[in-house]
Amino acid sequence: MIDRAAVLLCDIAAYGNIGISADATVGELLSTMHKSEKGAVVVLEGKKQPVGILTERDAVRLLYDGVDLNGPVRELAKKNVITTMGDRTIGYAMDLMLENNIRRLVVVDEIGIFLGLVTQQDLLIYLEEEFYRTTIKAKHIRDQVRDLINALPEESIMSVLEKMIKDDISAVPILQKGKPVGIISEKDILELANKKVPFGDKVGLYMTSPVECVEMDTKLVDIVKILTSKSIRRVVLCDEKGMAVGIITNRDLVKNLEGDYQDFLERKLTYTKEVLNLLPEMLMELVDTGEDQLVLWCNDKVINRFGEGIIDRSVTRLVPAGRWKDICSTLRKQGKIEDVRYKKDGAVFEFSGFYLPMDRVNEIGRIQLIMRDITEEVMLATTDPLTSVYNRRLKVYERISYQGDPEVSKGWQGVCGDPGRS
Repeated sequence: MIDRAAVLLCDIAAYGNIGISADATVGELLSTMHKSEKGAVVVLEGKKQPVGILTERDAVRLLYDGVDLNGPVRELAKKNVITTMGDRTIGYAMDLMLENNIRRLVVVDEIGIFLGLVTQQDLLIYLEEEFYRTTIKAKHIRDQVRDLINALPEESIMSVLEKMIKDDISAVPILQKGKPVGIISEKDILELANKKVPFGDKVGLYMTSPVECVEMDTKLVDIVKILTSKSIRRVVLCDEKGMAVGIITNRDLVKNLEGDYQDFLERKLTYTKEVLNLLPEMLMELVDTGEDQLVLWCNDKVINRFGEGIIDRSVTRLVPAGRWKDICSTLRKQGKIEDVRYKKDGAVFEFSGFYLPMDRVNEIGRIQLIMRDITEEVMLATTDPLTSVYNRRLKVYERISYQGDPEVSKGWQGVCGDPGRS
């Protein structure tokens, strides 16, 4: 059994044919993408600092849209990059991918220098032995597999490309009388573009054949072996008659990899991440490693306020370290906190949350936090709305609301001026 605690991302991150300068052209990007085995290229400023990431899907869309191949990559690198430290474990990386619905992680060192890229397929290779503890088969995840989008051999390459773009999929099986005879992936499309193959040609001339297929009773561990041994990212799922019914990808397998993670999801908030993004409050989920508390996920309100760079970073980027130490101690002991306030960068925040103990490698608990910016409320409660002069409610408000918090009650100069002036 692999000791996941001993496998770090810096040990498995791929670097070759992964990074490209922000000053490169789109044509150079497509050439690098074609050589990449990770399905993505990281855009680097000064060849060191990650500023964007472009996937095979992005590249295929660029071809479809007819983007100028001599244009700069810099203008296209608008997709936010979620980075993680090289000393994180692969178990933590899987959680980070699942929570943020991404398939790749950009790995950096402690000062943000690019170290490489880790994909879900990399995780499957190192976590493969975990599957031996289960008897999950392909039929058990059938309801998670998307409806099959397919094409016929006589259809054009452009027709297949349009299906990829319209249905937002990475590969299209080619069927003959309902049975798979080949497959075309985004990577294949990029290769054909590099070879300047006319997209009006029949797809049957260029499809990958034969295609890897699995049956309903195939164990997931055996599917992992097929993917890793053949360095592919998907297999076609067929029924007992050999008719194609869907595609199983790396992402489908990762989602079913760890039973303890699924158990945790069942105990979490019942709302989906999409619903949580609609709420007015800032929401965060933290991993308590014992030594630090890292931001694993946050909703759009937090991203808009503090930027996506807080993902996989210590919560002390948001809460003063001394204040957070006391808060975390209370969370661990009491399991929750309510209406805690603190001041940072001239603003006043209030948050509540709860703590869920865990027993996992490098993880002793999860923390859910709900946070609000109450600076305006404080100003309305402590100043006269006409003169902006502090009123007599200031001392009462401080005494009642901040429970002796030195970060807040030491003064309001950073929020709305000097309370000694009138």
